[in-house]
Amino acid sequence: MNNQLQESNEALIHLRQAITDGTHWYVAMLEAIELWELEEERVNGKHYHYLIGGEAFDLLLLAKRLLMSADGLIPANEKSAFIKNNQLPMQITQDEVKDLIGETKHKAHLNYFYGVRIERALLWAVQKQVNKELGMYPCCQDPREFEGVHRRIYGKTVELLLDKFFEDSAIVEKKNVDAVGDSDEFTYWLFKYRLKNSDKERIASDTQKGLQNLSKKQNPALWT
Repeated sequence: MNNQLQESNEALIHLRQAITDGTHWYVAMLEAIELWELEEERVNGKHYHYLIGGEAFDLLLLAKRLLMSADGLIPANEKSAFIKNNQLPMQITQDEVKDLIGETKHKAHLNYFYGVRIERALLWAVQKQVNKELGMYPCCQDPREFEGVHRRIYGKTVELLLDKFFEDSAIVEKKNVDAVGDSDEFTYWLFKYRLKNSDKERIASDTQKGLQNLSKKQNPALWT
């Protein structure tokens, strides 16, 4: 843990020094991400969990965390556009991103993209379908809505899936079940459950549905 903390501090130092030396802040940030080792941390009372399930890396969360340590070194408008709207300040190829953050982190980032962002977009897409079938408006909620969503995708109710998640995660005391149900950890677990229990054609179809729904909200190519 001490080594991880030291290397993460080195990442913060590198970010500020590289920007000061003239490296574009976006490139310097990606270089700092490659150096980062902490899986999670608490900063100013806020918990940051970067590595989900030991294999899905929330690169965007870490990127925004790093920018907090570079106040005064980044143009305010570019920083705001990136943090609030995920707007990139420069064009860069995905191969260049992979080279800057390293193959291991890039692979873990793709795990997060498909396992959390796309999986969550799939849940939203199916929820819209269920809402429509029940004649509901988005502002209204019905217990059948949530049960129908998870049954349709995973073949089980959310309650049974949560029980299985707690069992697999060796969580004995089930606190804040609602919060867990919305967590990245549970969403990533659902993704892996779907891959394990669905045929290839269904997996491809559901993944495409998630991608299409995400593309309506923002560019799905962002950070992939």
